[in-house]
Amino acid sequence: MPSYLIIHASLLLRKMEATILGGWPLKILTAFSQLKLMKKCY
Repeated sequence: MPSYLIIHASLLLRKMEATILGGWPLKILTAFSQLKLMKKCY
């Protein structure tokens, strides 16, 4: 396997990891802000 292919594969994996991991904090943050808004309303 050429080295550039390995680098490309690792970059793709990192991108996937970033999207998977990056999605979670956003979901948690939005849920948290919604809870705060609900607490303010009641």
